[in-house]
Amino acid sequence: MEKAVALVSGGLKSAVMVAAERERSDLLVLHIETGSRSSAAERTAFGELCAKLDLPNPTVVSLPHVVDMIDHLWFDRGASASDLEIQAEILDAYVPGLMPTMLGVAVLYAVRCRARRILVGACESVATAPRPAPAAPDQRREFYQVYNEMLATAVPAFTPEVVTPLIDLPPADIVRLGQRLRAPLEVTWSCLAASDGPCGRCAGCRARAVSFLQAGMADPAISPARIP
Repeated sequence: MEKAVALVSGGLKSAVMVAAERERSDLLVLHIETGSRSSAAERTAFGELCAKLDLPNPTVVSLPHVVDMIDHLWFDRGASASDLEIQAEILDAYVPGLMPTMLGVAVLYAVRCRARRILVGACESVATAPRPAPAAPDQRREFYQVYNEMLATAVPAFTPEVVTPLIDLPPADIVRLGQRLRAPLEVTWSCLAASDGPCGRCAGCRARAVSFLQAGMADPAISPARIP
């Protein structure tokens, strides 16, 4: 099978993407730690996901400088609970420049391992209620089209392609696909604000809740002990 690098956060979309692609490709799973408020929980979810899906040789790359360069509440470890409660309703999950930074690491890894594809769990549809919201720039098809055009110029000798297998699926359909594939959704992590338990208020928690609600399913990651 052809090698592919899967950029895996430990989130729901990552779990579904990897579950769908692992029979089609020789997957090299890559997790990038950025120092965000949820980094510890994401790292744990990534490890559990790899174990559940029996993914060999997972790779973790830490970018400790990122947290000092990004002015965003989700990267502010000194933010108080009241700050988070006030900002959670208005601050989205998009961090300018973060995805290109992580893709740069994935490209280096793909070139080193001679992997022709880099898998990213981006999705243009946004799970929001009561009205639809526009997708973040790094979740849009155009972003990856332009990035691949840049790669063709920047890495001409061996050009990997960034592919987004979930880009067209509504969030509820991603949840349903995960259920059909028996993806370990119970170990995934979506909260952007904390690592000790989902806050239930941030953009990640709200989008996850709406996705499962629209899919008509209970979230297997939620237990009484984890409800804030």
